[in-house]
Amino acid sequence: MILQKLALALFSKNIKVRLLLSLLTICFSQSALGNFSTPEALTCEYFSCESIEKDTKIVSPEMRAYLKKSLNLKQDVRPFLQSFKAVKNKKILGYGLIDSHRVRTKNQALLFIFSPSGKIQSIEILAFFEPKEYQPKKSFLNSAKNLSQKLGREISMQTGATLTSYAVDRARKKASYLFNKLVKPPSTEAENEALSLHQKTSSAGL
Repeated sequence: MILQKLALALFSKNIKVRLLLSLLTICFSQSALGNFSTPEALTCEYFSCESIEKDTKIVSPEMRAYLKKSLNLKQDVRPFLQSFKAVKNKKILGYGLIDSHRVRTKNQALLFIFSPSGKIQSIEILAFFEPKEYQPKKSFLNSAKNLSQKLGREISMQTGATLTSYAVDRARKKASYLFNKLVKPPSTEAENEALSLHQKTSSAGL
């Protein structure tokens, strides 16, 4: 009887220890995350959409080589691009694109929120595995989204996180390039051209 009680006590204690270790593991893993929500949920929440449509595009070897050379990337560009289309009342509200890349020795994953016309509306941190002091600040990400999307322009550096700043800048330019090449609806360009022509003719009194 004594041995049974002792065995039961040890068994119960072992379960508690294992549960505690499991919880600590989960907490430790999530401590590297910038946001606990999924990219689909974040994209839908930003646009207050009704549904999200996932899509995966193939990035051609030519595009990958061009980006690697233009942005001076040490890592190869991934051959697939995952995007999320936010829809409401059958209307496209915007898109979310994921970019994962190395900062110093570890990776970060960013979610870029695009308008249908290709403007970056928001940048969200999905995961960041470097030390916390190197994590990009929200104010820095807000300033980054408003910069030119041309491949040649550099971003203002975040104090104490130069490599993070460069990583965000390259990811921003890469995401913009891929969005315009692979995701942006063709109708958006046509609508913009039609609107521009209408404005010109109106101003000319035609």
